[in-house]
Amino acid sequence: MGRNKYPEETVAKILDAALELFCAQGYEGTSIQDIVDRLDGMTKGAIYHHFKSKEEIFNAAFDRAMAPIVERRRATLGACLLYTSDAADDM
Repeated sequence: MGRNKYPEETVAKILDAALELFCAQGYEGTSIQDIVDRLDGMTKGAIYHHFKSKEEIFNAAFDRAMAPIVERRRATLGACLLYTSDAADDM
């Protein structure tokens, strides 16, 4: 089999499947084999090529799921800081 030309797509597929399983079955109830079984044609070796452990997959899936929320919070905080900075300058 040739080298994967789109590793970011492979990682995204792994994280999508893992997040779905973690939400449905919980962390303890989800195994690497469960994730493999959800990914047609992917092997454990392919998963371990991208992630060292189930914990690393969980952390990456969690970070990816939380990214939009974190970005909105940063934008809100930035706007607040800009507003308070402008208000202080007006004094």
